[in-house]
Amino acid sequence: MRWDAVARRYARAFLEAVPPERRQAEDEALAQAARELMEPPLGPVLRHPGIPARAKRQLLDAAYDGSPWVKNLLAVLVDHGRERLLPQVAEQYHAVLLEASGRVAATVRTARDLDEGRRQRLVRRLSEVLGREVDATFEVDPALLGGVEVRFGDHLWDGTVKGRLMRLRRALRDEVRIGEA
Repeated sequence: MRWDAVARRYARAFLEAVPPERRQAEDEALAQAARELMEPPLGPVLRHPGIPARAKRQLLDAAYDGSPWVKNLLAVLVDHGRERLLPQVAEQYHAVLLEASGRVAATVRTARDLDEGRRQRLVRRLSEVLGREVDATFEVDPALLGGVEVRFGDHLWDGTVKGRLMRLRRALRDEVRIGEA
């Protein structure tokens, strides 16, 4: 089973447990907890498989004084040996929260930074194609050479030069193999 699927289950359960008026605030609290608690000095201790769950819960009780909803989720993750999934649960919760409001989270990767006008046009076009408002995060990856890669949910749209070259390479390799047979 993919860990993202497990994290998504925890995220959905968390969404159902949190009152609707608290969901946005808990999204921010969960993201902050994931950033802070998985970094040293607490992160290595929480991820260590040799440390008992009871000791990890005591550590979290002493170290985390944020949202009681997030604190409860942390306890559940620790009790089930899933504390490593905290960053994925936070990411999945954000995506589930957006879906519940009729929006979709997308990560857009390009070879170079896009100006604000191009970003807005791209988000507008993605929203038209998907039929939902898109909450986009932009990343720059020079290895893409050019074009755009969009990830949303379990989908990947690869319109990059690198992706096209890889598909061409596979097609040529398959054609040569067929010709050899």
